[in-house]
Amino acid sequence: ALPATVTGTWSIRGVELAATPNAGSSNLTVVWTPTDRNYGTAELNVALVVAKREVTVTLGAASTTYGESTITSITPTYNTLPAIDRDKASTWLANTKFKVKSANGVESGFYAGLAAGNYTLMVDTFGGSSNSNYIFTFVDGTLAIEKRAVRYTAVATDKVYDGKLNVTVTLTNPTNNYVADVFDSTINNVTGTMVNANAGTGKRVTVSVSDDLLGQHANNYRLVIDNEATLSVNVAKYTPTASDVSVVADITGGSIVYGEAKTIGEVGLTAVNTKIKGSWNW
Repeated sequence: ALPATVTGTWSIRGVELAATPNAGSSNLTVVWTPTDRNYGTAELNVALVVAKREVTVTLGAASTTYGESTITSITPTYNTLPAIDRDKASTWLANTKFKVKSANGVESGFYAGLAAGNYTLMVDTFGGSSNSNYIFTFVDGTLAIEKRAVRYTAVATDKVYDGKLNVTVTLTNPTNNYVADVFDSTINNVTGTMVNANAGTGKRVTVSVSDDLLGQHANNYRLVIDNEATLSVNVAKYTPTASDVSVVADITGGSIVYGEAKTIGEVGLTAVNTKIKGSWNW
């Protein structure tokens, strides 16, 4: 036995003391070195047990858009994740597969064609599960799948002045639909309205759609009109007939006789069609 007065120091042999040990059990050799050189060193094998850290992953509120293959907005929280592994969280998330549960309790994996709506979001397989230093548990979140914007170009049809504000508008070239859809949505009751009915070019048209999209996938979309429609309102032209005007002569007898003093320019014209406003001239 060593005298009580002999002191020394303990050290661990063969390991990097600054390293963070992984979870599990390992055998270490500890060495006692006495301060009194009359005594030799002593070694002892000891077991080091590092327990796995329990981490709760809370998914929180997430969102994406119909047709997207990933959940575009999600920020889970990790309640006890140590600083040494916080940079791994984004990789874990990228490799995580999710599943969802609808309001009526139907579960499925998350995929791009999942219908727009609100779901319970759950972890199917977690991207960090292979890390042996942790025990992960999960708190379900929510997933809102927003309707996708299907974009149209509005084309207003030129017309001849008719005194009306309404114009014909066609919505063409739908874009941004989910590639897996055969886009069969149709649009009803598209109307266009001008500020005034006067003739002119580059007249702005306010486009409105009184009905929502229809079709097999319509509930997954919202309609967006990408442009400001314009049109030309052309001047209305009228081609009179012989019966629309009569010659008014103030010569006795009510007619023009060859050789009289009146000239053609002195004979007036008058409209006999009451729908015609204005004056008539040669």
